[in-house]
Amino acid sequence: MLLVIGASLLSGLMGVVITLLWESQMSHRRQKLDVFKTLLSYRGYIVAEPNLRALNSIDVVFYNERVVRDAFKAFIDAANAKPHEDQILLARYLKLLECMAKALKYKGVDWSRINECFYLPQGALDRIREEELLRKASLQNQMAIVQERVALQSK
Repeated sequence: MLLVIGASLLSGLMGVVITLLWESQMSHRRQKLDVFKTLLSYRGYIVAEPNLRALNSIDVVFYNERVVRDAFKAFIDAANAKPHEDQILLARYLKLLECMAKALKYKGVDWSRINECFYLPQGALDRIREEELLRKASLQNQMAIVQERVALQSK
């Protein structure tokens, strides 16, 4: 009788431990997938805010993937290079995505597929550029107002 109770408790405990371990692994994989999907989604506009957040989380989310972290370091080196070379930066970004795809065990997702298969219509590019111009104009306007107020206060 005691043996049956002990076996029941032990099997229940083992089930809980196995479930917790599995949930932890799946949660970590989900985080990796979220970062990868964000970076892949914004590969046509890598300075987008969600993309920057995803880039800055790579070292934490892919902490156990040396190849991904090395590719990220190469991307950061290209981003910080003076003078800045867009082609090298883009190549390293795409290489980073390829390394992430391999780490996530995606089949058929390689350099050429990542480089060629994305959608960024001209209308979206135009909108992004217009928003950037409006933001810069607004900042310049605000700076002019501040400078004018400072000049009036100093008189």
